[in-house]
Amino acid sequence: MPSSQGPSPGSWGPQSGPSPHLAVYKQVPPYPQPDGTPESYRRAQEESYAINERRLIYEAKQGEHSRNEDLRDQIHLAVVVGIWCAVFALLAAFFVWVFHLLAPEEWQFLTAQRISKLESIMTTGSIATLIANYFRQRL
Repeated sequence: MPSSQGPSPGSWGPQSGPSPHLAVYKQVPPYPQPDGTPESYRRAQEESYAINERRLIYEAKQGEHSRNEDLRDQIHLAVVVGIWCAVFALLAAFFVWVFHLLAPEEWQFLTAQRISKLESIMTTGSIATLIANYFRQRL
């Protein structure tokens, strides 16, 4: 006689329910339907026309180009600011060096070792070469 609570846990047969060895699959949610407003249809139609005209590809390439150019402009600005800082520092070092050549000993504040180091920094061609190469490339 069948019980009102269903089959017993150890029973086999059609009343026992799904097998524990079968995988349980989740229900896939239904595909969302368009909201049906004129605005959504207008946007879909514009996108469809843009795809057909290949305007989207062109706009994507233009956007990528714009981002690349913005990055290059920022790098260029950073290099120019760095060059101007280096020029200012070299001019300051040059004026200090000239001051030490012309001023009496009581006014001098650098040791002979520091003056020789300052001269070696100013006379190295590496800084001048870097600046010249950059301006040659840009001009």
